[in-house]
Amino acid sequence: MLSASISNAHFDVHAAMSETLSDFKNNQHGVAAIEYGLIALAVAVFIVAVLYGDDNFIVTLSSKLNQLGDSVTALR
Repeated sequence: MLSASISNAHFDVHAAMSETLSDFKNNQHGVAAIEYGLIALAVAVFIVAVLYGDDNFIVTLSSKLNQLGDSVTALR
């Protein structure tokens, strides 16, 4: 009788644990928010790398615009 009780308790714990793990695996709540957060982080890192790197975009753009301005001035 005691052995049957212990066996039933073990089965109940196992079933409850299996159900809990299954629920956790199937829970998709918040996954989209995490994905959007990771995309935003990747975009932010890319922007910082482009704008603030050693040969950054702002310096290059400024240099090209100065060259264009010098070319236009020389044509006058």
